[in-house]
Amino acid sequence: MRPPPDYVAFGGPRTFGGRIHDIGRIARAIFVLQLVSIGSGIAVLVVQVGLKAKADDFIANTITAKTFEDALAPFAAMSLIVGFTSIALLVLQILWSYRIAANLLTLGRSVVWKRGLTIVVWLLGGCTLSIINLLMLQEHWKASDPDIAPGDTSWKARPTAPVIIGWFVVSLVQIAVGVVSGIRTFSGVNVGSNTNDVAASLSDRLGLVVTSSLLGLLATAAMILVVRQLTARHTQATSQQ
Repeated sequence: MRPPPDYVAFGGPRTFGGRIHDIGRIARAIFVLQLVSIGSGIAVLVVQVGLKAKADDFIANTITAKTFEDALAPFAAMSLIVGFTSIALLVLQILWSYRIAANLLTLGRSVVWKRGLTIVVWLLGGCTLSIINLLMLQEHWKASDPDIAPGDTSWKARPTAPVIIGWFVVSLVQIAVGVVSGIRTFSGVNVGSNTNDVAASLSDRLGLVVTSSLLGLLATAAMILVVRQLTARHTQATSQQ
């Protein structure tokens, strides 16, 4: 008697025990927020470039601080949108990785980045130049190989997706540009500092500010690919629809 079409023998690559958590809906929400982040990031960048003349005038004392601060209002508003979007993305990325880690344990994968550690990675990854994010995403990718049977550890020797390496490189370059330029604050501009600091960022370091912003947008675009490709791979491994 022939087995049904979708039958997989015990120990096959799609065999698992325990609950499998859905990540598809979370990935779609991340995708939408990432698009919002890119759109608002572009808007912030355009506003930054447009503010340079005002910053020059303020530094030259040809306009008052009040006039310059009024000109900054659209930038502050757009920056708030970017900030809130970043927080929402952080929460969703934590949940996304948490569920991936939980599913990998259900699949019998012996992973280093377990559920609790995924939270730490997304919260503190920036302090490590995103190195721990890279290591975790690499493990997510390798352990989500749909052709590996439960208990098989050969996935650890599998290659990492180029898109993950690409995202990491862009993120690292963005951080380097920020360090070289002295930019340590939101959107490349000292929005939390006094008016003089904001003007100096826009007037003296606009080229680096723009470069940092563009790299940030590129990193977000790369992360979109990471989330989409890894989600597709993981859902195939867990037989999710």
